[in-house]
Amino acid sequence: MMHLFQQAVLLSQPLVRFFSLDVGDSCSLPRTLPDPINTVTGTCQEESSCSGYVTPGLCHGADSIKCCTDTFAPDNGPATSPGFLSDFGATFIHGAEGYRGNFYCDGTHRPPRGGGRHCEPDEGNLTIGWGHLCRPESACNDFNVPMSQAEGDALFQSDVATRVNYVNSLLTTTGLTQNQFDALVSFHFNTGSFANIVSYINSGDFDTATSKMKQYINSGTPPRLDRNLVQRRALEVNLFES
Repeated sequence: MMHLFQQAVLLSQPLVRFFSLDVGDSCSLPRTLPDPINTVTGTCQEESSCSGYVTPGLCHGADSIKCCTDTFAPDNGPATSPGFLSDFGATFIHGAEGYRGNFYCDGTHRPPRGGGRHCEPDEGNLTIGWGHLCRPESACNDFNVPMSQAEGDALFQSDVATRVNYVNSLLTTTGLTQNQFDALVSFHFNTGSFANIVSYINSGDFDTATSKMKQYINSGTPPRLDRNLVQRRALEVNLFES
């Protein structure tokens, strides 16, 4: 398997950053994303007036004010069949997930409020490393914490292999680009819901597929809007459309 971790960035905070940027101000995409996405700059403006790629959570003001950029990801060529997650795609997921050696709840991005290895329903799922879900929570009982990055990398490699195999098992189309495949793996890695959009991918209805992807923005029980997921879905769609 290819080396997935050459550009890994250690993170301890969610992807979203809220800056005091107003309409017309310059904005920059998150530095946690892979090169050269992390050097792309744009302008804060109304989403409806943007003819390029829009990314929420980077500008001040109403939710409709978003970072508009002319470019996003470079053309990484066609995907192979079966597909694989590129180094670029692995770094993209690393940047979105962040690495944590201790347990946290994915709905709050904080350690379990009661301590230990249990998240209440409103906190989301017990998680560790590069977004590894503990399902059931007892599945992570044998993990030593803090988990070293080497251990986290090995766990991520295993998790990615499972996600890639699942995505490949449902795809019937062979005309995807590498960016599209990487975006779909990132989406499934985070949501586990690729089966709900694959029919649109296989039929070539990419507009509906990306529209459906953008709906996966809630976390916790009961579900509530998670602005980190709003931004992640936008970034995945941007990657898919690059």
